[in-house]
Amino acid sequence: MPDMWKSAPGASRSARSIVKKLAGSFLVGAMSIGLAWAGQGLVPVSTDKPLDATQEVVPGPRQAPEGGDTFAAGDTPQLDLASGQLLAGAAKVSLEPQPEKYGGTWERDYDKCANLAPNPTGFREGATHVADFRVRWAENPNCIFMGGYGIGPMNPIVNWDDEYGLWSRSVAMSDGRDTVVLTLIDAVYWEAHYNNMCEGCGFIELADKLAEETGLKPESFIFASTHSHTSPDFIGGWGGVPEWYMQQATESLQASTKQAVASMEPAVLEAGEVIARQFNAERRDFYRSAEDDGFSWFRLVDADNQPSPEVCTTPTPAPTESPRPGTKAKPTIPPSPTPVCTPPNPGRAIATVGAY
Repeated sequence: MPDMWKSAPGASRSARSIVKKLAGSFLVGAMSIGLAWAGQGLVPVSTDKPLDATQEVVPGPRQAPEGGDTFAAGDTPQLDLASGQLLAGAAKVSLEPQPEKYGGTWERDYDKCANLAPNPTGFREGATHVADFRVRWAENPNCIFMGGYGIGPMNPIVNWDDEYGLWSRSVAMSDGRDTVVLTLIDAVYWEAHYNNMCEGCGFIELADKLAEETGLKPESFIFASTHSHTSPDFIGGWGGVPEWYMQQATESLQASTKQAVASMEPAVLEAGEVIARQFNAERRDFYRSAEDDGFSWFRLVDADNQPSPEVCTTPTPAPTESPRPGTKAKPTIPPSPTPVCTPPNPGRAIATVGAY
Protein backbone atom coordinates (compact mmCIF):
# COMPACT_ATOMS: atom_id res chain seq x y z
CA MET A 1 0.00 0.00 0.00
CA PRO A 2 1.52 3.36 -0.97
CA ASP A 3 2.39 5.94 1.62
CA MET A 4 -0.72 8.02 2.26
CA TRP A 5 1.17 11.00 3.66
CA LYS A 6 1.99 13.89 1.41
CA SER A 7 4.89 16.27 1.75
CA ALA A 8 4.46 19.43 3.75
CA PRO A 9 3.57 22.46 1.60
CA GLY A 10 6.62 24.26 0.23
CA ALA A 11 7.34 27.71 -1.05
CA SER A 12 5.03 27.34 -4.02
CA ARG A 13 1.96 27.19 -1.75
CA SER A 14 1.78 29.48 1.24
CA ALA A 15 0.90 28.12 4.66
CA ARG A 16 -1.75 30.83 4.92
CA SER A 17 -3.75 29.51 1.97
CA ILE A 18 -3.35 25.92 3.11
CA VAL A 19 -4.67 26.71 6.60
CA LYS A 20 -7.67 28.59 5.21
CA LYS A 21 -8.49 25.80 2.76
CA LEU A 22 -8.27 23.06 5.37
CA ALA A 23 -10.27 24.98 7.95
CA GLY A 24 -12.95 25.75 5.39
CA SER A 25 -13.13 22.14 4.27
CA PHE A 26 -13.58 20.84 7.79
CA LEU A 27 -16.20 23.49 8.56
CA VAL A 28 -18.22 22.35 5.54
CA GLY A 29 -17.80 18.76 6.68
CA ALA A 30 -19.00 19.59 10.17
CA MET A 31 -22.12 21.34 8.87
CA SER A 32 -23.02 18.77 6.23
CA ILE A 33 -21.92 15.27 7.16
CA GLY A 34 -22.35 16.02 10.86
CA LEU A 35 -26.09 15.59 10.31
CA ALA A 36 -25.80 12.03 9.05
CA TRP A 37 -23.73 8.87 9.43
CA ALA A 38 -20.30 10.43 9.47
CA GLY A 39 -18.17 12.67 11.59
CA GLN A 40 -14.85 14.18 12.43
CA GLY A 41 -12.05 13.39 14.79
CA LEU A 42 -9.43 15.57 16.38
CA VAL A 43 -6.57 14.04 18.34
CA PRO A 44 -4.42 16.64 20.06
CA VAL A 45 -1.38 15.16 21.74
CA SER A 46 0.50 18.27 22.78
CA THR A 47 0.15 17.26 26.41
CA ASP A 48 0.09 13.92 28.17
CA LYS A 49 -2.35 15.16 30.81
CA PRO A 50 -5.83 16.40 29.88
CA LEU A 51 -6.84 19.77 31.22
CA ASP A 52 -9.63 20.34 33.66
CA ALA A 53 -12.44 22.70 32.68
CA THR A 54 -11.69 24.85 35.72
CA GLN A 55 -7.91 24.71 35.31
CA GLU A 56 -6.09 27.97 34.70
CA VAL A 57 -4.81 28.37 31.16
CA VAL A 58 -1.02 28.26 30.99
CA PRO A 59 0.26 30.87 28.53
CA GLY A 60 2.82 29.79 25.96
CA PRO A 61 5.83 31.73 24.69
CA ARG A 62 3.93 33.10 21.68
CA GLN A 63 0.48 34.67 21.88
CA ALA A 64 -1.47 37.10 19.79
CA PRO A 65 -1.18 40.66 21.13
CA GLU A 66 -4.25 42.50 22.32
CA GLY A 67 -6.27 44.27 19.69
CA GLY A 68 -5.46 42.21 16.62
CA ASP A 69 -5.20 38.86 14.97
CA THR A 70 -1.48 39.27 14.32
CA PHE A 71 1.69 38.34 16.12
CA ALA A 72 4.09 41.07 17.18
CA ALA A 73 7.40 41.40 15.39
CA GLY A 74 10.04 39.21 16.98
CA ASP A 75 7.53 36.80 18.54
CA THR A 76 8.05 34.16 15.86
CA PRO A 77 11.80 34.02 15.15
CA GLN A 78 11.66 30.31 14.23
CA LEU A 79 8.74 30.62 11.82
CA ASP A 80 9.77 29.91 8.23
CA LEU A 81 6.75 30.23 5.93
CA ALA A 82 8.86 29.54 2.83
CA SER A 83 9.34 25.92 3.90
CA GLY A 84 5.74 25.39 4.93
CA GLN A 85 6.05 26.06 8.65
CA LEU A 86 3.37 27.68 10.74
CA LEU A 87 2.46 27.95 14.41
CA ALA A 88 0.29 25.24 15.93
CA GLY A 89 -1.01 24.22 19.33
CA ALA A 90 -3.55 21.75 20.68
CA ALA A 91 -5.34 20.90 23.91
CA LYS A 92 -8.12 18.65 25.19
CA VAL A 93 -10.44 18.86 28.17
CA SER A 94 -12.31 15.88 29.58
CA LEU A 95 -16.11 15.99 29.68
CA GLU A 96 -16.30 13.52 32.55
CA PRO A 97 -19.03 14.92 34.83
CA GLN A 98 -17.73 16.76 37.90
CA PRO A 99 -20.89 17.61 39.87
CA GLU A 100 -18.93 18.29 43.06
CA LYS A 101 -17.22 21.28 41.39
CA TYR A 102 -20.48 22.80 40.20
CA GLY A 103 -22.73 22.13 43.16
CA GLY A 104 -24.81 19.61 41.23
CA THR A 105 -25.85 15.96 41.36
CA TRP A 106 -25.23 13.25 38.79
CA GLU A 107 -27.80 10.50 39.18
CA ARG A 108 -26.10 7.21 38.29
CA ASP A 109 -28.93 4.87 39.24
CA TYR A 110 -30.52 3.79 35.98
CA ASP A 111 -33.87 3.04 37.60
CA LYS A 112 -34.09 6.55 39.05
CA CYS A 113 -33.93 8.23 35.64
CA ALA A 114 -37.30 8.63 33.91
CA ASN A 115 -37.40 6.63 30.68
CA LEU A 116 -40.10 6.48 28.07
CA ALA A 117 -41.80 3.08 27.87
CA PRO A 118 -44.66 1.50 25.90
CA ASN A 119 -47.41 2.11 28.43
CA PRO A 120 -50.65 4.18 28.24
CA THR A 121 -49.05 7.27 29.79
CA GLY A 122 -45.95 7.15 27.63
CA PHE A 123 -43.65 7.04 30.68
CA ARG A 124 -42.40 4.43 33.04
CA GLU A 125 -44.76 3.75 35.90
CA GLY A 126 -43.88 5.85 38.91
CA ALA A 127 -42.31 8.72 36.94
CA THR A 128 -43.38 11.65 39.08
CA HIS A 129 -40.83 14.31 38.08
CA VAL A 130 -42.05 17.69 36.99
CA ALA A 131 -41.11 18.65 33.45
CA ASP A 132 -37.78 20.46 33.10
CA PHE A 133 -38.77 23.47 31.04
CA ARG A 134 -35.24 23.63 29.59
CA VAL A 135 -35.88 20.35 27.77
CA ARG A 136 -39.68 19.83 28.12
CA TRP A 137 -39.55 16.26 29.33
CA ALA A 138 -40.96 14.86 32.57
CA GLU A 139 -37.71 13.42 33.84
CA ASN A 140 -35.25 13.36 36.69
CA PRO A 141 -33.29 16.64 36.23
CA ASN A 142 -30.14 15.10 37.72
CA CYS A 143 -29.77 12.56 34.90
CA ILE A 144 -27.45 12.93 31.91
CA PHE A 145 -29.02 11.47 28.79
CA MET A 146 -27.46 10.27 25.55
CA GLY A 147 -28.33 12.19 22.41
CA GLY A 148 -30.07 9.59 20.33
CA TYR A 149 -31.39 6.02 20.15
CA GLY A 150 -35.12 6.65 20.28
CA ILE A 151 -37.34 9.50 21.38
CA GLY A 152 -37.04 11.29 24.66
CA PRO A 153 -35.20 10.37 27.88
CA MET A 154 -34.63 6.68 27.21
CA ASN A 155 -30.88 6.24 27.68
CA PRO A 156 -29.30 7.81 30.78
CA ILE A 157 -25.52 7.85 31.11
CA VAL A 158 -24.67 6.14 34.39
CA ASN A 159 -21.10 4.95 33.70
CA TRP A 160 -17.98 6.53 32.25
CA ASP A 161 -15.36 5.03 29.95
CA ASP A 162 -12.04 5.86 31.59
CA GLU A 163 -10.03 4.52 28.66
CA TYR A 164 -11.49 6.63 25.85
CA GLY A 165 -13.74 9.17 27.56
CA LEU A 166 -15.41 12.14 25.90
CA TRP A 167 -13.64 15.40 25.19
CA SER A 168 -13.55 18.95 23.99
CA ARG A 169 -10.51 19.07 21.67
CA SER A 170 -8.97 22.11 20.02
CA VAL A 171 -6.22 22.77 17.52
CA ALA A 172 -4.92 26.25 16.71
CA MET A 173 -3.00 27.24 13.57
CA SER A 174 -1.43 30.54 12.58
CA ASP A 175 0.73 31.79 9.72
CA GLY A 176 1.85 34.74 11.84
CA ARG A 177 -0.96 36.98 10.58
CA ASP A 178 -4.20 34.98 10.60
CA THR A 179 -5.18 32.41 13.22
CA VAL A 180 -7.73 29.59 12.99
CA VAL A 181 -8.86 27.54 15.99
CA LEU A 182 -10.90 24.38 15.36
CA THR A 183 -12.72 22.94 18.38
CA LEU A 184 -14.64 19.66 18.32
CA ILE A 185 -16.86 18.47 21.15
CA ASP A 186 -18.01 14.89 21.55
CA ALA A 187 -21.73 15.51 21.22
CA VAL A 188 -24.56 14.71 18.87
CA TYR A 189 -25.18 18.47 18.50
CA TRP A 190 -24.27 21.81 20.04
CA GLU A 191 -26.24 24.87 18.97
CA ALA A 192 -24.98 28.18 17.58
CA HIS A 193 -27.58 29.92 19.80
CA TYR A 194 -29.63 28.57 22.70
CA ASN A 195 -33.06 29.59 23.93
CA ASN A 196 -33.58 27.20 26.84
CA MET A 197 -30.66 24.95 27.70
CA CYS A 198 -28.30 27.74 28.78
CA GLU A 199 -27.55 31.42 28.30
CA GLY A 200 -24.67 32.74 26.22
CA CYS A 201 -23.17 29.30 25.58
CA GLY A 202 -23.89 28.87 21.88
CA PHE A 203 -21.01 28.54 19.46
CA ILE A 204 -21.53 32.10 18.19
CA GLU A 205 -21.53 33.59 21.70
CA LEU A 206 -18.45 31.57 22.64
CA ALA A 207 -16.58 32.85 19.59
CA ASP A 208 -17.36 36.44 20.60
CA LYS A 209 -16.24 35.85 24.20
CA LEU A 210 -13.03 34.13 23.14
CA ALA A 211 -12.25 36.94 20.73
CA GLU A 212 -12.38 39.41 23.62
CA GLU A 213 -10.15 37.20 25.79
CA THR A 214 -7.52 36.31 23.20
CA GLY A 215 -7.40 39.34 20.91
CA LEU A 216 -8.26 37.16 17.90
CA LYS A 217 -11.15 37.79 15.54
CA PRO A 218 -14.48 36.05 16.23
CA GLU A 219 -14.28 34.38 12.82
CA SER A 220 -11.02 32.76 13.90
CA PHE A 221 -12.99 30.26 15.99
CA ILE A 222 -14.64 27.26 14.32
CA PHE A 223 -16.74 24.94 16.46
CA ALA A 224 -18.27 21.59 15.53
CA SER A 225 -19.70 18.42 17.09
CA THR A 226 -18.53 14.90 16.36
CA HIS A 227 -22.18 13.75 16.10
CA SER A 228 -21.60 10.92 18.53
CA HIS A 229 -24.93 9.47 19.70
CA THR A 230 -23.35 7.83 22.73
CA SER A 231 -22.37 11.25 24.10
CA PRO A 232 -24.52 13.62 26.19
CA ASP A 233 -27.54 15.33 24.69
CA PHE A 234 -26.66 19.04 24.71
CA ILE A 235 -29.83 20.17 22.89
CA GLY A 236 -32.58 18.58 24.98
CA GLY A 237 -34.01 16.41 22.22
CA TRP A 238 -33.51 13.16 24.15
CA GLY A 239 -33.74 14.39 27.71
CA GLY A 240 -30.81 16.80 27.82
CA VAL A 241 -28.36 17.27 30.66
CA PRO A 242 -28.47 19.08 34.02
CA GLU A 243 -27.82 22.81 34.04
CA TRP A 244 -24.58 22.37 35.99
CA TYR A 245 -23.25 19.91 33.40
CA MET A 246 -24.11 22.29 30.59
CA GLN A 247 -21.96 24.87 32.40
CA GLN A 248 -19.09 22.38 32.73
CA ALA A 249 -19.22 21.51 29.02
CA THR A 250 -19.26 25.21 28.12
CA GLU A 251 -16.19 25.89 30.23
CA SER A 252 -14.50 22.84 28.69
CA LEU A 253 -14.98 24.32 25.22
CA GLN A 254 -13.48 27.62 26.36
CA ALA A 255 -10.57 25.99 28.21
CA SER A 256 -9.43 23.75 25.36
CA THR A 257 -9.69 26.61 22.87
CA LYS A 258 -7.64 29.06 24.93
CA GLN A 259 -4.99 26.49 25.83
CA ALA A 260 -4.56 25.51 22.17
CA VAL A 261 -3.86 29.16 21.30
CA ALA A 262 -1.54 29.62 24.26
CA SER A 263 0.55 26.54 23.42
CA MET A 264 1.34 27.34 19.77
CA GLU A 265 4.82 26.48 18.54
CA PRO A 266 6.56 26.13 15.12
CA ALA A 267 5.12 23.21 13.19
CA VAL A 268 4.92 21.64 9.75
CA LEU A 269 1.56 20.91 8.15
CA GLU A 270 0.99 17.53 6.47
CA ALA A 271 -2.18 16.40 4.67
CA GLY A 272 -3.46 13.26 3.00
CA GLU A 273 -6.52 11.28 1.94
CA VAL A 274 -7.48 7.69 1.13
CA ILE A 275 -10.53 5.87 -0.21
CA ALA A 276 -12.11 4.33 2.88
CA ARG A 277 -15.16 2.52 1.54
CA GLN A 278 -13.66 -0.86 2.49
CA PHE A 279 -13.58 0.21 6.15
CA ASN A 280 -17.31 1.01 6.25
CA ALA A 281 -19.34 -1.65 8.05
CA GLU A 282 -22.60 -0.33 6.59
CA ARG A 283 -24.51 -3.37 5.38
CA ARG A 284 -25.66 -1.72 2.15
CA ASP A 285 -23.32 -1.67 -0.83
CA PHE A 286 -24.12 1.96 -1.60
CA TYR A 287 -24.81 4.44 1.16
CA ARG A 288 -26.79 7.28 -0.42
CA SER A 289 -26.49 9.66 2.54
CA ALA A 290 -22.70 9.79 2.34
CA GLU A 291 -21.45 12.27 -0.23
CA ASP A 292 -17.85 11.13 0.11
CA ASP A 293 -16.40 7.65 0.49
CA GLY A 294 -12.95 8.88 1.45
CA PHE A 295 -11.07 9.69 4.61
CA SER A 296 -9.01 12.88 4.63
CA TRP A 297 -6.84 14.34 7.33
CA PHE A 298 -4.14 16.77 8.21
CA ARG A 299 -1.69 16.76 11.04
CA LEU A 300 0.65 19.31 12.55
CA VAL A 301 4.11 18.02 13.42
CA ASP A 302 6.65 19.67 15.70
CA ALA A 303 9.09 21.51 13.41
CA ASP A 304 11.99 20.51 15.68
CA ASN A 305 11.01 16.84 15.90
CA GLN A 306 10.26 15.64 12.39
CA PRO A 307 9.75 12.00 11.33
CA SER A 308 12.84 10.21 10.06
CA PRO A 309 13.36 6.67 8.73
CA GLU A 310 15.52 3.97 10.25
CA VAL A 311 19.16 4.43 9.30
CA CYS A 312 21.52 1.43 9.28
CA THR A 313 25.27 1.45 8.71
CA THR A 314 27.57 -1.53 8.41
CA PRO A 315 30.90 -1.22 10.21
CA THR A 316 34.12 -1.87 8.30
CA PRO A 317 34.92 -5.61 8.32
CA ALA A 318 37.80 -6.69 10.54
CA PRO A 319 40.94 -7.69 8.60
CA THR A 320 41.56 -11.37 7.92
CA GLU A 321 44.26 -12.86 10.17
CA SER A 322 46.96 -14.80 8.33
CA PRO A 323 48.45 -17.91 9.99
CA ARG A 324 51.88 -17.69 11.55
CA PRO A 325 54.76 -18.53 9.22
CA GLY A 326 55.65 -22.23 9.17
CA THR A 327 52.15 -23.41 10.20
CA LYS A 328 49.50 -25.14 8.11
CA ALA A 329 46.57 -23.33 9.75
CA LYS A 330 44.04 -21.63 7.48
CA PRO A 331 43.59 -17.85 7.56
CA THR A 332 41.11 -16.69 10.19
CA ILE A 333 38.19 -14.99 8.47
CA PRO A 334 36.22 -12.80 10.90
CA PRO A 335 32.39 -12.89 10.79
CA SER A 336 30.57 -10.24 8.80
CA PRO A 337 29.95 -7.17 10.93
CA THR A 338 26.42 -6.61 12.21
CA PRO A 339 24.74 -3.45 10.88
CA VAL A 340 24.22 -0.71 13.45
CA CYS A 341 20.76 0.85 13.13
CA THR A 342 19.31 4.07 14.44
CA PRO A 343 15.59 3.46 15.21
CA PRO A 344 13.09 5.44 13.14
CA ASN A 345 11.74 8.62 14.69
CA PRO A 346 7.97 8.94 14.24
CA GLY A 347 8.20 12.64 15.05
CA ARG A 348 5.98 14.46 17.51
CA ALA A 349 2.50 15.24 16.29
CA ILE A 350 0.92 18.28 17.89
CA ALA A 351 -2.50 17.31 16.56
CA THR A 352 -4.16 15.16 13.91
CA VAL A 353 -7.56 16.04 12.42
CA GLY A 354 -9.55 13.62 10.26
CA ALA A 355 -12.91 13.71 8.47
CA TYR A 356 -14.76 10.76 6.96
